[in-house]
Formats: sequence, structure tokens, C-alpha cells
Amino acid sequence: MTTVPVPGSMMAVRPGECPPERYYKLKESGYQDCVNDEDCDEGLKCCTDNGSKLCKPPDKEKDGKCPESAPITERCTDMCSSDSECPSTSKCCFTQCGKECVPDFGEKDGACEMKDVATCIWAQRSLCTKDGGCWSNRKCCPNGCARRCLNPVSG
Repeated sequence: MTTVPVPGSMMAVRPGECPPERYYKLKESGYQDCVNDEDCDEGLKCCTDNGSKLCKPPDKEKDGKCPESAPITERCTDMCSSDSECPSTSKCCFTQCGKECVPDFGEKDGACEMKDVATCIWAQRSLCTKDGGCWSNRKCCPNGCARRCLNPVSG
């Protein structure tokens, strides 16, 4: 049996990209479950997040940078994965215990080391989108296959 779509029955896809999935989260996320964008309130998209489909705001990087933070020392729930999930001018930043919404801390000094473009053997997941999402003085730099938080080089 073949199904034919009925004109006008196509699901509308809302603008914007979904935020990255959280690396680790508890089942209770505070977000509404969904199947597609139409299940979500205005301004939200139905996004995959570690095996669940949840209504989340589209990904948007805010200006500014994150405060210094020590490396992650324990496995905790990421409370956010994108600045768009944070109120006002707060940013989604690494802390000692996963990612959380914290007040903006401005841009970081230094530059990324120039890397030769590499052929990637397998797809790699970027761990940041801009240097504001990196702890301490590290910057979000391309490594040839993805973006990583690396120590800056002087100008």
C-alpha cells in the first residue's frame, strides 16, 4: 500500500537550527516532549537531545565570553547546550560540573594557532562554537576536523 501526501498537510519547519545536544543530562529536563515543530510553543523547535525530542529555542550564540572555570571534575547534568537556552545576556558555559547559564564575561584575548586543513578519518563533534564557551583563557579553535577549546597563541 502506497501513501500519498495530501496537499497542505506538510508539517511546517520553524526557522533556525536546533542547539547542540547536551553531552549528559538527567531524564527530567524541564522541556516539553514533541514529535515535530508544530507540537512546540511559538518560537521553539522540536530538537533531538540525547535520545529525546524536546521543544527548545533555536541555537543562538550571544555576544560576550564565559568566566574562567576549572576543568570538569565530575559528571553532572548539562543544564544548557546553547546560549539561546539562557535568560537575558547569560551564556551557556562550562563549569566544574557540566554546562550552566552564567553571566556574560566578555571576549578573550589571544589567537588560535593556524592549523593545516586535515582530512578527517571520522566525523568529530565540535566542543564549542566560539571561545566564550571555553573555560579559563582557552579559545574555541578549529583543529582541522572540529572546534576545540585550546590555549591561545600570542597575536
